[in-house]
Amino acid sequence: MKKNFFTLIGLLGISFIKAQQVSTARMPLITKITATWCNPCGTWGWNLNEEIMNQNPEALTLCLHASTTSQLYDPAAAAIYSVFTPLSSGLPSWYVDGIRKTQYSSSGGIFMTQTRNAVKSAVDSILVFDAQAGAGFLWNWNNNVLEITAKAEFFTSCNGEYSLGVYIIEDDIVKYQNGIGNNAVHHPTFRKAVSNELGDPLVNGNVLAGQSFVKNYTFNTPNDYVKHKMRLLGIIWKMENENPVIVNTSVSDYLAQIPTNKPLNSNDHLEIYPNPTTNQQFIVRNIDIEKIAVYDILGKHLPIKTHIHNNYIIVQLPDNTSKGIYIVHVIKNHKTYSQKLIVN
Repeated sequence: MKKNFFTLIGLLGISFIKAQQVSTARMPLITKITATWCNPCGTWGWNLNEEIMNQNPEALTLCLHASTTSQLYDPAAAAIYSVFTPLSSGLPSWYVDGIRKTQYSSSGGIFMTQTRNAVKSAVDSILVFDAQAGAGFLWNWNNNVLEITAKAEFFTSCNGEYSLGVYIIEDDIVKYQNGIGNNAVHHPTFRKAVSNELGDPLVNGNVLAGQSFVKNYTFNTPNDYVKHKMRLLGIIWKMENENPVIVNTSVSDYLAQIPTNKPLNSNDHLEIYPNPTTNQQFIVRNIDIEKIAVYDILGKHLPIKTHIHNNYIIVQLPDNTSKGIYIVHVIKNHKTYSQKLIVN
């Protein structure tokens, strides 16, 4: 616990150089194909995606804006979607590791319950198997330039043509969404490719268990990106029948600390970092906070430990905390604020 505690303390310093080991976990990628102009994407599709994300905490649920007229469009998003199968004639649509799981009626409508169940079934079937390979990252900020070292490692011996794609994703983007309005808070969303759109070559042929490959990148961050809500996404691709398919997905922690130069007042929403968390710890800005409590989705109170460091409260969850969705309640200025916490 002390090691993790001082790791979080380090994140609160002035500089932010962070290394993350290669994850050996198998992480399915759930992709919602969407657009800001799409009304169903911002109404029933918005709610369905929330349900899918909550039901599959072991997976990464990502919004992909492949339409050129969407305000969150990026060419790399369209390139990735182009290799998914089969392509959809309408929006929204859901894929797991690039395979469509949207369930349609004979008239072309979408069965929401069946779609949610199909996504869950696909994720569960993927998690039965160990990961062939994974990615880890080291990064550093040089003003607005993000310097990245990405490492891909194979856990089993295999043969094929593999590549590593490195991408920027961002949480809680405030942008227009048809069906919601100008201030919609978008779920984790694909932003940009750091590597080539469908990855940079790793190996073409035999690869041994334990063999690794390193790639270095720089990324000039646009001014409208929020550093402490950005993460790195790594996708190991493999060519099969001249088409790239997803082998595994890895995602970094957030790329910067929560800024301390912005005063928190009673109108601000609650920010938790990191979220998702992978080590039973998270931090909350300590501005007039009177009480913090954490509950599971059934309303059971979790016994937590807290440590104060400067303007932050570091919250330690119990060691036996299971993966899943939790609710963090904070009382500040006699008002209660709540935020969902994901434990991976």
